[in-house]
This record gives sequence, structure tokens and C-alpha cells, in this order.
Amino acid sequence: MKDNTKTNTLLNDLVEAFKADSDGYQDLETPKDSEGKRRILRSLMNIRRPGPMSEAVVHIQDEYLRERTQEKGIVTLSDIPEIQARISLWQGDITRLAVDAIVNAANSQMLGCFISMRIPTELIPKCPDDGSDVVMNLRSDDSFVEDEGWGKASAAYSDFLYRHSKNHVLYLELGVGSNTPVIIKYPFWQMSSVNPAAVYACLNYEEAYCPEKIEKQSICIDGDTGEVLEQLL
Repeated sequence: MKDNTKTNTLLNDLVEAFKADSDGYQDLETPKDSEGKRRILRSLMNIRRPGPMSEAVVHIQDEYLRERTQEKGIVTLSDIPEIQARISLWQGDITRLAVDAIVNAANSQMLGCFISMRIPTELIPKCPDDGSDVVMNLRSDDSFVEDEGWGKASAAYSDFLYRHSKNHVLYLELGVGSNTPVIIKYPFWQMSSVNPAAVYACLNYEEAYCPEKIEKQSICIDGDTGEVLEQLL
């Protein structure tokens, strides 16, 4: 078996670098296992705002990705048997494929999607103030609007959490992945870790996990949310 000491060292360095660069997650508990560290790293990368990173960290990241690629192994077209002329069937991690391009073919002609997702320009709602196109209010950049209603709801939620922070609380997380964990997942972890009476429950498909620190007070169920809830009911 290949020695992965170098890969683990690079992974540790990356996790610590992205924690230090994050907004408020410098003290986030780092899992001891490699899979847990990779999840944390992916989450920290996903929530990081666009901006420059130090050349040293970029160098570590490039080296880590090269090591991971070598560990997983490269798959060439010659490694994939043809099921008929010019057609091969393969299932796996597409980042391992040594190809020039990958096209998502969405029809029987294998030519991609023919359905246009465009809408007429005149149907796009306009801002009444400056006439610009209206976009969804998502926390994807610094344009997210926190109006009076949002502020009241946020304050009420924070007050509810504070008043029950020492009670026997169930922090129930349904289908929360690693793309935006700062809204629900990480706060639930942190509130559970400081309240021994709390229970953290996570129901998610292939991403049901928790930090070792709250493992004894956690319930993690790996499965489809709809199917599991139907079985419980």
C-alpha cells in the first residue's frame, strides 16, 4: 500500500490554512480521520469568499491535488473497454479520466441538451429604482439584502436559541450538505458541544457525520430523507 504520509501532511496544512482564513471558524474542531478532514476542507473552500490566497497555500493545494490524483489513479480511454464501436461504459470519479473534455450528453443522440433555458428579456423583472434586472436574494456575495423582516426573524431565532441553550434540545439537521454548512451544520455542532444535554441528529444521504467531540450525543443516519421519514411515520 502506498505511503500517504505526505498527502495527510498536506491535507492538515490546507485545513489549518483555510480555518485561519475563514470568518469565525478558526476554532473549528478538526476531525482526526482523513475523510473527515477532507469534508471540512471542502466546506471551508465552499464558504470562502472570492479573493487572493497566499502563494504558499496555493502551492500546497496544487501539490495535495496532484498527490490525491496519483493515489486514486489515472484512467485512460484504453483502460475502458468498448461495448460497441466507439462506445464505452464506465462508472467512477470523472476527475481520474485522462481526456481532453467531458460533455454531459442529455439525450439519445449523445449531443447534449437541446432545450433552451433562456427566457425572453422582457419577462425578467426589473428594479423599480434603477431598472436593473432583479435577481434572487441569495447569500452568495456581498449583495445579500437583510431587510427589516429578515432582521426581526434573525433576532427571534437567536433569542430562541439563547433561551433554550442549556435545555434538553434536539438539533435536527435534514439534508444539509457541505456546500453551505455555516448556516446550520457548524452552529448545530458548536451548540451541541457546549450543552451536554443537547442531542445532534443528522439525516443525510452519504453525508451523515459529526465531530468526534459530540459523537456520544449524536445520531447520524445515512439515507434518503423522504424514505427514512416515511419509515419512521
